[in-house]
Amino acid sequence: MLNLKKPFLTLSQFQNIRSSRNPENMNDPNIEKVLVSKSPLLLVGMINCGYCGSPLTTTYNSKKYELKSGEIQKWRQAKYRCSGKALGKIDCAGQTVYSQVKIEETVLDELFAFLDQLKTVDVSEQVKRIRTKATNQEEIEVKRLIKSLRDMNKELDTLIAEVPKSILGKSAFKPDFLNTLIENKQNEVAVATAELEKLDTIVQNKKVEKNEMENLVKSIPVWKDVFLNAPIEKQKMMLNSVIDSVTVYRDSIELKIKLRVQELIDSSNGSETDLRGRAHRWQR
Repeated sequence: MLNLKKPFLTLSQFQNIRSSRNPENMNDPNIEKVLVSKSPLLLVGMINCGYCGSPLTTTYNSKKYELKSGEIQKWRQAKYRCSGKALGKIDCAGQTVYSQVKIEETVLDELFAFLDQLKTVDVSEQVKRIRTKATNQEEIEVKRLIKSLRDMNKELDTLIAEVPKSILGKSAFKPDFLNTLIENKQNEVAVATAELEKLDTIVQNKKVEKNEMENLVKSIPVWKDVFLNAPIEKQKMMLNSVIDSVTVYRDSIELKIKLRVQELIDSSNGSETDLRGRAHRWQR
């Protein structure tokens, strides 16, 4: 029997998907770009233990005390907790809990210092250069794959058009041979489609990242003020746009800035500054 299975994804379907991923179409307020936790802690989801690598999660210290009037007051404070050590499932030389105030003040001080570097220079050319460098090669490959996929689909349509002729014995292709040709071409289309979807996802994600970077650069002069006056949900999203990870040790914190922001800072300074691995030590 001849196999007339359709390709996994048509070019028009791919173009619709690609359009929906475009950063220009991602400004809908109903679209939540960054999923943030409900924790009162700012850094949950991007902070880890420097000793065992486990995520730091939220725990609470709770106390009750009685007033002279006899009224019972409850006190509750959130803290960062090493999930690996707390659950006892991993050997960890670090602390079980860490102070919210100490960690968040340290991280924000470092972050504000990093962003202050961008206030002193014109970074428009650096942004343009980074944007071009990051996407040109991938965009060229996407266009090549789109053309290749279009040609494959035309060839597949031609083969499928031969099916009625083959059944009637009026085609140069015997049914079994035509069936093999169609299956092989469908497999080629499927492979090319999967490769195209994967590469285009990378391209679109980079565009979103660079779009966020450009917005960050534009907002540098007021970023700190906006952050300090924003509700915690927005603060988390703002931090997520610039922080790659936070690693906590007993007496220090390592803050890693996201790659594109780091590259922008390096370009602005004219030299490499290792902000991604910079550790801030605190006094006990």
